[in-house]
Amino acid sequence: MADSTSGVKAGQEILGKPFTMTLEKMCLFSAWPGMERYGLDPVNHHTSVEVARQLGRPAPIVPGLQLSSYIEELLIQAFGTFWLTSGKLGVSYLGVVVAGDTVQPKARVVGFFDEQGGTGVKLEVSVENERGSVVVAGTASLVL
Repeated sequence: MADSTSGVKAGQEILGKPFTMTLEKMCLFSAWPGMERYGLDPVNHHTSVEVARQLGRPAPIVPGLQLSSYIEELLIQAFGTFWLTSGKLGVSYLGVVVAGDTVQPKARVVGFFDEQGGTGVKLEVSVENERGSVVVAGTASLVL
């Protein structure tokens, strides 16, 4: 198989838009209106300094799924409908992100595979904080 397809090359790095986390963004993600109807409390360790400290956290922490959504945005920007129709993502959460931290989603093409109807692309994905620590790491794949 060729080492690249549709302009995508093995080893290619793709940088997403950096995001500076704020408590407001965290509350929009973790304390949406009406969540009480589903047995969920909008005052939680993602939205409240007091609750976070009661649980031994330094401050409210950014939800892992919110960090994953930044990887998704990067992959949508890079691959468009190919990602939306065939993308798969698996990640692990490795560190804590709090309000004030800036995070950078990244992806790197690590290879290609034959897939019925197209060429598959394998990627390593991550989110790093401004100190260079990887706080989310995983893999993604899609078919072009």
